[in-house]
Amino acid sequence: MKSRLTLSQRRLAGQKGAVTITYLWPGTSVPLATANPAGLPQQTVVATVTATAAADTSAVITHQFNLSAAQITQGWPRLTLVPEADPEITSAWYESSQAPNYTVLQKNTTAAGVKTKVFIEKPWAPTK
Repeated sequence: MKSRLTLSQRRLAGQKGAVTITYLWPGTSVPLATANPAGLPQQTVVATVTATAAADTSAVITHQFNLSAAQITQGWPRLTLVPEADPEITSAWYESSQAPNYTVLQKNTTAAGVKTKVFIEKPWAPTK
């Protein structure tokens, strides 16, 4: 399922192709349409990102964690990228920016078919 976020003109300029984002956890669709309320047990979003054309250079993954500016400055959410293609040792995708409810990835190659599994983890503590 492709993300259906409303993007600024600057972000749209980077969305040249048709990146395929497939959500795997906590469900197979984009997380909640609004930021997660406090206490919601969703701590992780897992998705795959595939560049379906050479011009696909960015992807926006919605997580709806409602992170504060302080949490983003402190390095949250935690992002893990796992390449899923045999010849790749490292992912062609990298973190471009974070926002309270989504993560933007960029691709450092013009190759199509680059598939990467993405794990996005929310900051948590036993009391949260």
